[in-house]
Amino acid sequence: MLLFARVALTLIFFSTAAPLVVVAQQVPPAAPPVVAAPPVVVTPPPAAAPAAPPAPTGLPPEVTSPVEKLAKSIETAEKSIQQLKELEGDLQRLRSVVEQIIYESTSTATSLRPQLAEVRSQIDKLGPLPAKDQPAESATISAERARLNSIAGALDSAVKTTELAWVRAKQLIDRITVMRYQIFARNLFERRTSPLQPSMWREVSDRMPTIIGRVKYYGGDWLQELTNKGYAAAGVIGGALAAWLLIWLAVKRFTAQRRDFFQGIPTFFDRIISAAWVAPARMLAPMVAIGLLYVGLDSLDLLISPWERTAEMALIGLLIFVAG
Repeated sequence: MLLFARVALTLIFFSTAAPLVVVAQQVPPAAPPVVAAPPVVVTPPPAAAPAAPPAPTGLPPEVTSPVEKLAKSIETAEKSIQQLKELEGDLQRLRSVVEQIIYESTSTATSLRPQLAEVRSQIDKLGPLPAKDQPAESATISAERARLNSIAGALDSAVKTTELAWVRAKQLIDRITVMRYQIFARNLFERRTSPLQPSMWREVSDRMPTIIGRVKYYGGDWLQELTNKGYAAAGVIGGALAAWLLIWLAVKRFTAQRRDFFQGIPTFFDRIISAAWVAPARMLAPMVAIGLLYVGLDSLDLLISPWERTAEMALIGLLIFVAG
């Protein structure tokens, strides 16, 4: 009987405890209490001070143009000298160009130095920059100081560029002088082929087709230019011939009159005195005509490459021939 009572109590206990366990398993755990975060105050960044306008750094074109031209000219001359090592006449023309660069660089630097000195004097009048423990200078003074320093730097750079062009030009003059001396010495002692040797004429014969081809090629271009300026070129040639004829007739008439005025047999000294003025008078007509023809063709731009060098040599040769 006692055993039966214990079993009954045990069953009653388990039957009432099981639903409680299930309910306990199904109830979710309570969420932790939510703590409100303090409000975040966003502080806007301080407004930036307005920037000062940039100081102008450029120089006027009348200052920069000569400096840029000098720099380009000296670079061109230095490149040209490498290609003219064997041409004495071209070296002479390049020397004239370099001498003009020297003159222009000196003139440009002379005109820029007073401007640089004036700007620096204005900077000195602004006084030195304030020390760290002193109040800062006003924005107007600071902007003016920056502007003047910028102009002074640009002017100083321009002056140094012109001075450098002068130095490079002087060095080019020395190089050209040495090269011309070398060409002169080589030509003086170089052995040339004698025109009496058949080998020289065989070489001329071998090169003749090339020479004729080049003359036709360049001559065709020149004839085309001459055709385009036909009336003007004809006027130049006609004017040169007319000047030759008129001067020759005037000299001939004047010489005949002086001869008719002389009485008796001329002495040795009379003949010398007569030759002293008759010879230049007879040179006058052809020399004036040749000069007018050269100047006229050059003014019409008919002495194009490569004929300008040929025209110069022809002019010198004809003048020497007339004088002889």
